[in-house]
Amino acid sequence: MKPKVAIKSHAKLSIGKAVFAITEIQKGKKVIESHLLKTVSQRNKYSLEYHGRHVIIDEPGMLVNHSCDPNCILVPNQYGAFDFIACRQIRPNEEITFDYESIESEIVAFSDCHCGTKNCRKRMNVNQKRKHYDNDSSARQIS
Repeated sequence: MKPKVAIKSHAKLSIGKAVFAITEIQKGKKVIESHLLKTVSQRNKYSLEYHGRHVIIDEPGMLVNHSCDPNCILVPNQYGAFDFIACRQIRPNEEITFDYESIESEIVAFSDCHCGTKNCRKRMNVNQKRKHYDNDSSARQIS
């Protein structure tokens, strides 16, 4: 299968590496299939919340950045990690993003958001409408 993404240096030097589409990706398509590297006892800036545990996933998933207007949602997969699914069409060279608040009960990596989207919330841990996943691996909206 031809890769859909590539790891590149982000234009904002403070961000470091990021993940970008190398081809057009249609809504509903799997963008990244991640795998569990390890479980950690406490959340940290690299961990993701997975069924109440804090897990570290492999690259490129580990390098996907936050956006308040993301192009992916996360769905638990058979590898103890997540599949990144396009929630809208993604253009070539577009950065792959997801909303960290969609899976985390608390964000510890940063408190101010600088994603730059027109819908940017400016602060983390304030989103009252979070997308969460079910045990059946489907995403749902919780009001």
